[in-house]
Amino acid sequence: QRWGIETHDGQDKHTLEIENFSGFTPRVIAQDYHATILFSNLAAVIRQDAQAAWEATRDQLHRKYDQDRINFNLLIGKLKYRLLGILLESNLSKQLKRYERLIAILVRYIVPVIPGRKAPRRKKRRKTNKYAITMRRCL
Repeated sequence: QRWGIETHDGQDKHTLEIENFSGFTPRVIAQDYHATILFSNLAAVIRQDAQAAWEATRDQLHRKYDQDRINFNLLIGKLKYRLLGILLESNLSKQLKRYERLIAILVRYIVPVIPGRKAPRRKKRRKTNKYAITMRRCL
């Protein structure tokens, strides 16, 4: 029953890199954390809009599997370069065009939800990180 929560936490930790901070002070860490949570919420809203746009066009195509979803990793990659351009656009019609262009890009990259798929889990021994505090990599 907790699987949805666990996968969301995994996305926060691995895809959004919520534990990578750009500084050491508590204020910087809090700002990075809240900015990542805000980005995650915006990504979830955009994901819902892209999923609704996909569902509207899905009936015209013949797909192998019954369910499809937006690729979340690609969503994060496309959104991190386009979000400020969308939010800071002063003209509302241009802002809407940029948003619709982003949705059109996301609809092209659909991942099928395969029912009953179980992959064996491979356990790897990883070396421990030699740095105690993680630092945000330069983008």
